Amino acid sequence: MSDLKCYFGGTRDTGADFDFNAACFAHDVREARRLLWKDGDLRELCDHEYLQLRVIRSPKNDHRRDPNALQGYLITDVSVLRNMGWACEYDNACSTCGLYEWDGRWPVCPECHQCPECGHEADCPEAEPHQGRGGGDASENS
Repeated sequence: MSDLKCYFGGTRDTGADFDFNAACFAHDVREARRLLWKDGDLRELCDHEYLQLRVIRSPKNDHRRDPNALQGYLITDVSVLRNMGWACEYDNACSTCGLYEWDGRWPVCPECHQCPECGHEADCPEAEPHQGRGGGDASENS
């Protein structure tokens, strides 16, 4: 079993838009700092000053690691980041599960405010008509 742990990285700048801008799985905080520093966007946010890098543990996300991974790695899979509660700037959140739409990859309905995984509310005007086995409206298949 892998002993990789989840770490978040951000800048110590208190005026930053987000607290954390990159995430990784690593064996310890030293490895996490090294991995997170490889993220060019994060390095730029830190003004290329290593001492501006802020790293914290996120134990509640340890279970999201790749079970086959033996070495530490940056998290680049947006579905993993989304399930950790991360978002893109100005994203809408699903009213049911609270996950964000990630620049429209998982669009939140403008009417019922739910994501594709949660589905539309029963009375949502954006919901498609019930699909029968042959496709189309169920009444067409009768």
